[in-house]
Amino acid sequence: MDSLKSIPALISKWLSACVSMVVSLLLLAFPGFLKRWLSDPMILQIEEYHGMSSRNQLFGALELYLQNKISPSTRLLKIAQTRKDGIFSTHFSDRQEFEDVYEDIQLKWKFNIISKESNHPSLASKRKQYFELIFDLEHKEKVMDSYLPYVLEEFKAMKEERKLVKLHTLARLDPFKIKWDAINLEHPATFETLAMDLELKTAVLEDLEKFVKRKEFYQKVGRAWKRGYLLYGPPGTGKSSLVAAIANYLKFDIYDLQLTHLKSDMELRKALIATTNKSILVIEDIDCSQAELQDRNYGKGGKKNESEGQQVSISTRTKTVSDLAFEVFIKWLVTDVRQDLGNF
Repeated sequence: MDSLKSIPALISKWLSACVSMVVSLLLLAFPGFLKRWLSDPMILQIEEYHGMSSRNQLFGALELYLQNKISPSTRLLKIAQTRKDGIFSTHFSDRQEFEDVYEDIQLKWKFNIISKESNHPSLASKRKQYFELIFDLEHKEKVMDSYLPYVLEEFKAMKEERKLVKLHTLARLDPFKIKWDAINLEHPATFETLAMDLELKTAVLEDLEKFVKRKEFYQKVGRAWKRGYLLYGPPGTGKSSLVAAIANYLKFDIYDLQLTHLKSDMELRKALIATTNKSILVIEDIDCSQAELQDRNYGKGGKKNESEGQQVSISTRTKTVSDLAFEVFIKWLVTDVRQDLGNF
């Protein structure tokens, strides 16, 4: 009778011995298996947009950096080719996963897309895109302090190697939200092909070189690193080609700002804050947009609402750009006539 009572205890000891043996064998055969299985995961989410309209620069960096992390076993890829580009470009699919290793830290990336139908009849469905980074919680400090800055540096090197120049234009997501959309700049203009007075062309190139090389000087004297140009003249005289030539020469992105797309001075500020460093801000037809921007909300027979901040003078616009455009190479584009733009 006593022997029967001792059977459960013997079985328990036997099972414990078996489990210990299996764990030992797993640790010998797969050293990192149980550690990953028992680890406490940390998840970082990197959304495409930060706030109302500012594009997350880390998201943009990941779009390029993770191109080299696509697994050879991936079975679904989105491929596109632009009209003038001879190579195919790869785009990520929803829930696409990537693996990366940094200083023996195993990292897993996942790209996600969430679509939501818009209630506004004139707008298409909204789409939210974001990356997820999953890793062991114990590596949080190294990932935040070392790995993510490493990704940004790698992105800069890859961008410089590929010499990608983007053209950004404003798009309205809903009546209260705007964002910058970007495509590759495919304008062929260069200073070699530009029809321009030789002495003037030389002067512009020398001024550009001097500006680019004096960033530290600007910082030393406490001035924002920026340079302004005013181009004016009838349509077809080469203003846009000169802008494209400058962008291709410096490898700076272009932000094409149409003031008539903005409802108020506040939206102008948001649009400027969302631009990136080392870029060219183009404000077209600044002399022709005054009345349209002022009359945006009160229109025909309506009342002016001074609190909405719709009256934005040319001097206010130039001051707003001057105050907010830090480390942005600024270019003004004005057609037909030259206006007094104040201290720009």
